[in-house]
Amino acid sequence: MMNGGNMPNATKMNDNDHDLPPLVRALKASAKRKTACFHFPGHKRGQSEPSTMIGSDPFLHDVTELPDLDNFFLAAELFGAKETWFLVGGTSCGVQAAILATCSPGETIILMRNTCIDHYRDSICRGRAKVYLGAVFLTSPTYNGICSNLNEISKLCHSNGIPLIVHEAHGAHFKFHPKMPKTALDQGADIVIQSTHKVLSSLSQSSMLHISNNDYQILIDRERLHKSSLDAARHQLSKISNTGLFDDAVMLADEAKVLINKIPGISIFSSSFTHDDEMDPLRITIGVWGLGLSGFHANKKVDDDFGIVPKLGMTREHVRMLMSGLRQLSNMFYSDEKELENSISRNVKFGEVVEMGLSPREAFFARVLIPQDIGVPVLVPGEVIGEGAVGYLQEIKNKGGFLIGAADPLLSTILVCKKKY
Repeated sequence: MMNGGNMPNATKMNDNDHDLPPLVRALKASAKRKTACFHFPGHKRGQSEPSTMIGSDPFLHDVTELPDLDNFFLAAELFGAKETWFLVGGTSCGVQAAILATCSPGETIILMRNTCIDHYRDSICRGRAKVYLGAVFLTSPTYNGICSNLNEISKLCHSNGIPLIVHEAHGAHFKFHPKMPKTALDQGADIVIQSTHKVLSSLSQSSMLHISNNDYQILIDRERLHKSSLDAARHQLSKISNTGLFDDAVMLADEAKVLINKIPGISIFSSSFTHDDEMDPLRITIGVWGLGLSGFHANKKVDDDFGIVPKLGMTREHVRMLMSGLRQLSNMFYSDEKELENSISRNVKFGEVVEMGLSPREAFFARVLIPQDIGVPVLVPGEVIGEGAVGYLQEIKNKGGFLIGAADPLLSTILVCKKKY
């Protein structure tokens, strides 16, 4: 539809605007224009009730069409990819796109045991059978910062003509400091999905999907505000040296580790616990078994009593509060002679051999049992329930853990599927 009145005048750009990232610059220019809105979205640049809650500025920047903004070569160049897509539905939608692009219905896909629950849902959608081949899917780094040897894994995959998909949600920052592990792209992964919003500076739910070659053409819908925040995050990284943005963070994490290791009964999870060579230096996983506590009890204690949420910290003040809370925790519970009756037994083992009685799609109405909020399941739909898994779940519950997905929260019973004959 044409505008019957005078056409809006072009907005004069300020000198400072030319230094902005392309998407941010285009959105700011669009917001400044006087325009007649004969197009989506329906709020018409904030002329709607929701603007009374958060003001009109977000709506002025919420546009559906801007010219010449669909080329994301700057992000691809920065992260070392052949092509990059900006995602607004979180990393999970990128994982789903990667699986759909590489696997046909009925093909199998190799998954790590510590794969996030969302990826089991993606497999159900396409009918993947888990034989724990269209593709190999790995999570690296893990939530605790442990990195797999992707260089050797990618060579093995490619020698057999199998694409390697890497869920690098917590590793979007690896390329920008020499103390960081090598990126999945640098180690030969074909498709990499990163949660830019988790460790960098874009808006929540905004992520990036990178491919290393042109074999996987994946179309992803993008929304402008999230796209501009991704472009701004990309711009921030491109303006700094390889170390500048993360020097202080790495130094602060190193200082915190030294201080934590001096607290009686407190320990740090390090690469000595695993056979993997590399770990994210910014990840600190704290062990409290020396206090006779489970992680669940300690988490609740520091949250309720000391005002510390043990997730992602970012400043020296956060570290100071953490040190104070851990010292108080140690003073309350540490004893040289105390029996560690509340710690989780290391003798309970599960998942070393996975037996699938049904495919996840066949057992889609079954439950996924997860002992924490990170999303790593103990049991998935279609998996045969073994004694080790049952013992582990019971011990988690008895030590104060919260089980997600159980039909019976008390775990007196487990909902199962009757195996077909």
